[in-house]
Amino acid sequence: MRRKILLVAGSADVLADMENAVAGIDADVALANGAGQALEMAANDNFTAIVLDIPSLGEHGLRLCRAWRDDGTGSLSAVLALTTPDAESRLAAFEAGAGELLTSPLNAVELEVRLAARVADGVTGAVDLLAHDLKSPMGTVISALELLAERERGADDSFSRLLDGALIAARRQLNLIDDVLDLARMRKGAFHVSLTTVNLPDMVAEATAEVFHLVHRKGLELEIDVPDELPPVLADPHLLARVFRAIFDNVLKFTVRGDKLSIEAEEREGHVVLSIRDTGRMVQEEYVSRIFDTDIQWEARQSGSRTSVALGLPFCLAAMRAMRGRITVGRDSRSGENVFKLDLSVADGGCES
Repeated sequence: MRRKILLVAGSADVLADMENAVAGIDADVALANGAGQALEMAANDNFTAIVLDIPSLGEHGLRLCRAWRDDGTGSLSAVLALTTPDAESRLAAFEAGAGELLTSPLNAVELEVRLAARVADGVTGAVDLLAHDLKSPMGTVISALELLAERERGADDSFSRLLDGALIAARRQLNLIDDVLDLARMRKGAFHVSLTTVNLPDMVAEATAEVFHLVHRKGLELEIDVPDELPPVLADPHLLARVFRAIFDNVLKFTVRGDKLSIEAEEREGHVVLSIRDTGRMVQEEYVSRIFDTDIQWEARQSGSRTSVALGLPFCLAAMRAMRGRITVGRDSRSGENVFKLDLSVADGGCES
């Protein structure tokens, strides 16, 4: 839907200047000269953004901000107030209910940036709300399946296997919902990471134990070479476990019976590099550098390339960066294996957060 912007000023000259400033913006622009006309136009149309010039409107501009805050217009349209640079004027506009503050005179580039950021936040907010709503029924499903599994333990083997399979699928779905929520939080800088010293061999053992039955059922060969003498690394153990889970999900998705999964680690100059290798479907060369991007997953999948499973790999990238580490993926030219490499700093014995 095409954007609609309402410009509001207290004089015809200022309004003309504002109109000239946005001449290059791809949007339908409406003009309101004075508070009365602005209130009427906002009440009768849905605008993407309302930009009002406080210096020319004076107290009437602040009253408009209050009115649109109180009647809900501000939740439907972005209300952007143009103010003078002084702190007192900007604070007055903010307290009156302006959603965004711009410096007068109007600058088209600044307006475009603010509108783009608002759209991105709106999408993130919608996804966040949807994911939260999905978690509640999934929690109920898991609780019911766990109760059934406990009651039927030792009963018919085929029924128990069905219950176990349903529980695995439900828990995996809950993990994917968490990935959606936390990826959005990480990108907004709102995710709390607790960095501490982590014993990597123990974490690898726990992570592989969690998926061992799936690896065995799929008929994959599993090899682990993670020396016990590796130094502890700096990481968030909960977050790192989720990174392992997402990578193993990817391996299980793109391998078949007889393929091989191997995990190895080595210390390299103050870092520990963990390599997770498999002989499954390859990542096509043109997608190697972009496999962690959310915007090319469908394109890559349609071309037959290995891709992320849901938002697993984009989540891994954000999580590793949050832990001050790195993740890469590529293909070993000698063995032909796909290789995920996790690079984590050796801990200095302290904890950080």
